[in-house]
Amino acid sequence: MVSDNYKGTMEATSHLIENGHRAIACVQGLARTSPNQERVRGYRAALRSHGLPVDDSLVAGSSFGEENGYVHTKLLLKRRKDITAILALSNLIALGILRALSEEGLKVPEDISIICFDDQPYCAYLNPPLTTVDQSNEQMGQIAFRLLLEQIQSARGPTREGVVLPTKLVKRASVRQIGK
Repeated sequence: MVSDNYKGTMEATSHLIENGHRAIACVQGLARTSPNQERVRGYRAALRSHGLPVDDSLVAGSSFGEENGYVHTKLLLKRRKDITAILALSNLIALGILRALSEEGLKVPEDISIICFDDQPYCAYLNPPLTTVDQSNEQMGQIAFRLLLEQIQSARGPTREGVVLPTKLVKRASVRQIGK
């Protein structure tokens, strides 16, 4: 069971583009994992669907942790001065990004907008509250439990059917509109 990683990042990236952002960095997680690949694919698809070029120099990262967000944001900001938004492919990556931006004296969303994948309760309480892609962890847990219970009761063994749960963009205060 997975969330719709592709659609979630496509919607998040489109939201940034619709708010005037063109140089959108993507700080990814572990590159060879399926969730990461689907999220990066959604990011790239959104750029293309809005007629923007896919610039691989704006995609960085190597794990889903906080330190990854911190290090790669520092590197991105050193290489590219035109970045106006960052898409964090996990909530922990977002925390590292926020630390790096703070150290660089950059404010969210005044200087750089940010959206992170995976809505956690604390995201609403950060300053500013983070716009996130909610993958409904509670719903995932309930469905996983029901599927496991059905499997145990049916004695037919593991099923190969995949369940893809929808995501939802939770708009808060970390994205600003530019260019109007």
